Amino acid sequence: MEKQTVKAKVKDFEIIDPTQPFKDDRLDRKECAEILTGIVETFVGGAVIALNGAWGTGKTTFLKM
Repeated sequence: MEKQTVKAKVKDFEIIDPTQPFKDDRLDRKECAEILTGIVETFVGGAVIALNGAWGTGKTTFLKM
């Protein structure tokens, strides 16, 4: 079987109003972001956090928000 390559262009997510980054969030990620922010704010030193998910599941968008 011959390999086939599929190229896809995905439009970057833009936050129009920085005071309301979750305004157009269709996946209701605001609560998760608030919980994660609360955890990160307790760190005294550095830390490494991994967001694990398949391609296209919204990891980058979540971080931008």
